[in-house]
Amino acid sequence: AAQGLPGSLSSMEFNEWQSWSGAEVAQFVSTYCGLREYKDVIRRNLSGSLVGELTKAQLLNKGLARAGICDVSHQQSIAQALTALATSSTAELPGRLAAIKRPSSELQSVPRSPGGLTPR
Repeated sequence: AAQGLPGSLSSMEFNEWQSWSGAEVAQFVSTYCGLREYKDVIRRNLSGSLVGELTKAQLLNKGLARAGICDVSHQQSIAQALTALATSSTAELPGRLAAIKRPSSELQSVPRSPGGLTPR
């Protein structure tokens, strides 16, 4: 098992990510990106082998959008985590994943004045 990895993921075989099921990819993304709202979408639409094919073809963000993940900052965070998974040794992976910026839902909302008008 990999060291320095949280919870149930410590028992996952990171060097076998290409054989992961959609549920395993979803657990990985949920844990490392903090984007639990996409767990079902990822489980249904992505597998380790598909992530590998999309990454190799440089189409991962497009694949994420087609799967239903349309927020660009969420795509970027997921793509960074999956790319780190695909390109890191098991020893390097915890450090690379820790460096990934998690999207903040607070950044999504833009304060507006009542009625949606900007005061002059």
